[in-house]
Amino acid sequence: MESFSKYSSVQKAVCQGEGDDTFENLVFDQSFLAPLVTEYDKHLGELNGQLKYYQA
Repeated sequence: MESFSKYSSVQKAVCQGEGDDTFENLVFDQSFLAPLVTEYDKHLGELNGQLKYYQA
């Protein structure tokens, strides 16, 4: 994920609620999400290893 340019590290999204409630330009910073995704992938790999061990 470090290969992204500085402009792609921030994403803008439009979140719509019920009726006319709209929150525009809600900014999600991918640099916040990257460590979470990395940690998730690590745990997923560990769990897959345990699953294979117990299935054998």
